[in-house]
Amino acid sequence: MFENVIGHQETIEELRRELARGTLPPAILLSGTRYSGKSTVALEIARTLTCRSDGQWGCSCRSCTLHRTLSHPDLVFAGPRYFDLEIAAALQSYRKTPRPGTLFLLIRAVRKLVRRFDAHLWPETKLRKIQPSLDAVEEILQDLEPPPGETAPPEESASDKARLKKLETAVAKLIGAVPREIVPVDLVRAVTSWTHVSSAGGVKVVLLEEAHTLQESARNSMLKLLEEPPSGVYLVLTSSRRSAIIPTVLSRLRTYTLSERPLSEDARVLERIFRSSGDAPGRLRDFFRQAGAGDGGRRKELAERIVRGALAGTVDDQLVETLRTEFSGNNGGIREEFFFEELTEAARRRLGTADAVESRRLHRWGPLIRSYRSRIESRNMHPAATIIAMVLALQRDRIPGEV
Repeated sequence: MFENVIGHQETIEELRRELARGTLPPAILLSGTRYSGKSTVALEIARTLTCRSDGQWGCSCRSCTLHRTLSHPDLVFAGPRYFDLEIAAALQSYRKTPRPGTLFLLIRAVRKLVRRFDAHLWPETKLRKIQPSLDAVEEILQDLEPPPGETAPPEESASDKARLKKLETAVAKLIGAVPREIVPVDLVRAVTSWTHVSSAGGVKVVLLEEAHTLQESARNSMLKLLEEPPSGVYLVLTSSRRSAIIPTVLSRLRTYTLSERPLSEDARVLERIFRSSGDAPGRLRDFFRQAGAGDGGRRKELAERIVRGALAGTVDDQLVETLRTEFSGNNGGIREEFFFEELTEAARRRLGTADAVESRRLHRWGPLIRSYRSRIESRNMHPAATIIAMVLALQRDRIPGEV
């Protein structure tokens, strides 16, 4: 168990003992920073719980085989995730090193997105609109998977390149259709209904990522499920902001903490999982950001534009509309995280050429930017509206008597 997890030895050993003894609580929370491996641990828990054998890594039972490609019918996915970054990183790794490991990394990355659209989670009318994209993605994934008994992907060909390009296009449509980063009550109700349907395997697992993004009504619905989960149902929640989860929800979960990995372990993940070369960034977050974090050049230009406009006391309607478009999509908070970092860097760069008045204003911006970032990260406020309000606040931030 957990041979695919790098680091977190104490937590992993605790989980391994509880799974072996059959004492794992039916509702748990995996808490930790982004890129700490929470979903990897959660999926390994799900595989072990549903295994028809002894749960060992490499088990060839039907259940474990389905889990490796995230196709198991007794596992349901919900909650926001940084799909664009993860899929871009997996595509980059597979194109660079087409091996069984990078192929299944890609398949799993895409299926984490596809499984958000399981039929029992979506109304038929909504699902019908995106079914063509779902079918296209699934067809490509099935073509990519090697036949039973084969371990290596075929050598890359022109048709393979075209297939991957087609996959990128279809995936982009699905990412745009995923509900925004707040988990709505309808989704929790659908998950609850699914848990009450009997399973041939006897065990069902719900994986809810970024549980702190539950809407207020969704939290109430989730509380009912946490209080009395059906027999054989395990609820595995994850969160990168445990402090933003309300106490009544936390009290019904046993928390397992995954701390940020040291640099050496991040490097091992990059080498072992993503087959990255020695010139890759040392941190996973930087690797994902480099692989496809929503056009870093655009974020930098946008941050520079905000700094210039705020110092000049002008915020035009086009800028507001750009911000609204940029931060209204589903991305699990990742794009906002990178944007705030880019904005802070842009303000620091401006300090190098600022006059005395601008310097005073720029120094005051630090706490103000952090406070608006906290509104999104800790209070789940709408990203686009919050960032627009911050930009307007930066524009108005003047010392009495300043021109």
